[in-house]
Amino acid sequence: MDEHLIVLAKGLTTLVLILNPVAAAALFVTMTAHDDAVRRQRTARTAAVTVACVLATAAYAGQALLGLFGVSLDGLRVFGGLLLLLIAAEMMGARPSRTTTSEAETAAGVAKPDVGITPLGIPVLAGPGSILTVMVMHADLQARDLPGWSLLGPIVLAAVATWITLRLAVALHDRIGPIAIGIGSRLMGLMLGALAVEMMLEGVRSLLHLGTP
Repeated sequence: MDEHLIVLAKGLTTLVLILNPVAAAALFVTMTAHDDAVRRQRTARTAAVTVACVLATAAYAGQALLGLFGVSLDGLRVFGGLLLLLIAAEMMGARPSRTTTSEAETAAGVAKPDVGITPLGIPVLAGPGSILTVMVMHADLQARDLPGWSLLGPIVLAAVATWITLRLAVALHDRIGPIAIGIGSRLMGLMLGALAVEMMLEGVRSLLHLGTP
């Protein structure tokens, strides 16, 4: 398979896993418990658009920040892998990630009339982990002399997957229940943890000039 497609496919997988729309659906149901169907659909659309806009902005503006502070791609890979590993560990415990939301933010979301942009769009979905991931992905594409704009594809597809899941959130919550959602979250955490370790190892190898085994 073409190297470009492999990088983008891996990026899409990582984004979907870290956004974890299945777990976000449970929060969506809680935060929109008093909304009618029309308002819920609008909130789902707003959250998905917010995710796409925030991640696209982070991917491109992030490069300027990295250059400003002199942060290397490999250093970002190591830290990004550590952060994703922490998030994966929380997903394995079927717990909401503390890097994206807190109990106070969830409670504020329940009381807030419109949660599409905050706290659902950011930081619940587009949180530190997903933002750091797209920054690493964009820098990685440039390091491989591949077009950075192609990252928009995985970002949009991940946002669409999130939108579809949120639209079906009530049905999913009622039909499969919290136990199945917890199992799905643990499986996604397992896969995300493996990708996080790969990201860290790639950064460490490059920093230590060990090369690829």
